[in-house]
Amino acid sequence: MLYDWCSSGDDRYIYRYSVDGRFTKLFACPEFTGSYLGYDGEHLYLSQWYKHRILKFDGRGNIISQINVGTEICGHTFADGLLYVVLGKERPDEDWQIARLDPCDEAPMIEDLATVPFAARSLTFDGELFWSYYRARDTTIAFTVPS
Repeated sequence: MLYDWCSSGDDRYIYRYSVDGRFTKLFACPEFTGSYLGYDGEHLYLSQWYKHRILKFDGRGNIISQINVGTEICGHTFADGLLYVVLGKERPDEDWQIARLDPCDEAPMIEDLATVPFAARSLTFDGELFWSYYRARDTTIAFTVPS
């Protein structure tokens, strides 16, 4: 199954997409806001860019935990059981960092890894490389992060 969020006007919902091409509405994003969606193999995680947090959901759409990161979030993904996040500020200069944390920790510690030298949007991991969209150049960039 694939999951996605969809905007209806200014309201956002979580949908399940099945291999037969059907979308099923599961639940509304809290406060109808959400920016990026991730899946750790068991739970959905939704980042809320301007609320500076990542929410973890159970299978019914109930929030079971919240990770406050203290700044804007413009992407997140899972790699090797850890959550990697693009954090920073969009304005005035697109100042972004890649950080990681262990979402299983009761109070996850955010570990800054590297500066992102471009206006990043979104983040994914293919098992070997991280990928992000470089908006100003309309291109996707692959990279590794320091271990």
